[in-house]
Amino acid sequence: MNENRPFFTRYVEVTPLTQRFVIVIGNSFAKSIVTRLKSKHGFTEVELVKIRDSDLSKEYLKKLEIEIRTRFDLSKRPIILFCGFGNSLLKPRVGFELQVLPYADRPGGQSVHVSGQVCSISDNDFERLTRNVASFLQDLSLESIVLPPFPRHFSRCCLNMNHFDRDFDGLEFNANIRDWGLYMAQSKIFESDSGKTAIILSLPKIFGEEMFLSSFNGVDGVHLTENSFKNLMNAVSDSIRCLDSKTVVPYLIPTS
Repeated sequence: MNENRPFFTRYVEVTPLTQRFVIVIGNSFAKSIVTRLKSKHGFTEVELVKIRDSDLSKEYLKKLEIEIRTRFDLSKRPIILFCGFGNSLLKPRVGFELQVLPYADRPGGQSVHVSGQVCSISDNDFERLTRNVASFLQDLSLESIVLPPFPRHFSRCCLNMNHFDRDFDGLEFNANIRDWGLYMAQSKIFESDSGKTAIILSLPKIFGEEMFLSSFNGVDGVHLTENSFKNLMNAVSDSIRCLDSKTVVPYLIPTS
């Protein structure tokens, strides 16, 4: 682990096992988090709730809340880890459908590209998604950690120019992601009269500026490299244990 990353501080000693129940909400990325928390970080009870609708509408999140209340005993007071922004930041043009497709010529089928004249959502769209997620977590009334969206390093994935909208700009998209993460951390959206609805981890505090380089992501430009994922999991594990022990979570941006 790079101890020289900006703002990095180890606030708690990592214990070999924790009995705290954790529910991870997200997509394929969340599945990897569940596996790593169990296999490498000593968490004994971790469950995945998969997001199947990238729009994150109020209606869909209400269904997700019902699923969680039905599947799990919430009297155990699990900690929620929400990492479900992902493809919600992209949208197809009218008349097209967002598709995530495997590369046929890449080994293992792990790499993906997108199609559907894809473009970035707007600032207003992102605020709507953020408010929907905040309301969803507030309704659950559980301690929650939210991972902001991660940068993606898209290239023109093939010769079919219909895959991206002609005005799509990958650099601008990542600049938006950086701004949106800061907005999430500093806004009052994740606060209620009774206190914070969730804590928002600051990705630049975990990774430093290297997260905006293409080497941060793997060959598909979307999923993290193994080194990036290790750094993320150390931060997530620390943050969960900080909540459990009521100590300061180190990866936050001060709001005042």
